[in-house]
Amino acid sequence: PERIERWAAPTKYVLLAAVVLYFLVTQDLQVYRYVEPFWMFGLFGTTGMWIGLGALLVATLFVRNLYCRFLCPVGAALGLLSNLTIFRIKRWSECKSCKICEKTCEWGAIRGPRILATECVRCDDCERLYMDTKKCPHWLIALRKKGGKVFMTPAPVEIISSDV
Repeated sequence: PERIERWAAPTKYVLLAAVVLYFLVTQDLQVYRYVEPFWMFGLFGTTGMWIGLGALLVATLFVRNLYCRFLCPVGAALGLLSNLTIFRIKRWSECKSCKICEKTCEWGAIRGPRILATECVRCDDCERLYMDTKKCPHWLIALRKKGGKVFMTPAPVEIISSDV
């Protein structure tokens, strides 16, 4: 549910802050293995870590991209850096009322006409829809106005937001 997603989204930022703070206080890099699941490739986890990984895998069956969307500290750091990008995702004026991209986005990065830069992983699903002359309402309206001819010249209205 969207309400739970909005509540859970900041968790990865809290986790990132806790890991960075812990490192600054203790200078212990080993803390990172407790928040990043890639330790399993070295097979040096504790029993608790393996149980946590199992629980995470089971939970991922019910919540798509659970770790990446809500728990990944690397994703949180990259999300913060994404506000500095010069490559913005364009939006049409029709994006204010159309929900096609919002429903398609597996990452929950689109909220109405806004794309949340901190949640967007640049999978480009929305941009493929944006340029699809058969699915995007902007092109369908343009087809009616131009008498069936579509010109591929985007006139973006809104770009990526920096909401956290």
